[in-house]
Amino acid sequence: GTLHEQLAAGKLDLVLAKRRPEDPRGEPVWSDRLVWIGAERLRLEPDRPVPLIVYPPPGITRALALDALQREGRAWHIACTSGSLNGLIAAAR
Repeated sequence: GTLHEQLAAGKLDLVLAKRRPEDPRGEPVWSDRLVWIGAERLRLEPDRPVPLIVYPPPGITRALALDALQREGRAWHIACTSGSLNGLIAAAR
């Protein structure tokens, strides 16, 4: 199950996790803004899909990025997926 489910079932004592602002579960410890980061040489053309390097589903940062692009009607494609921050950084380089 999810971390929230495991916590509710008593299988975990504490969970430090990300959540959407509207999610009532848990007690916020800090908040952070997501920002778009790209290489200095990257030039996005309005008529071409945005290449993305993202965490695999159901990652919240992935979901928020895709939601933002869909709201803007912007095409995108997944160029690389990695389960680790180091993997995402390596793919961006």
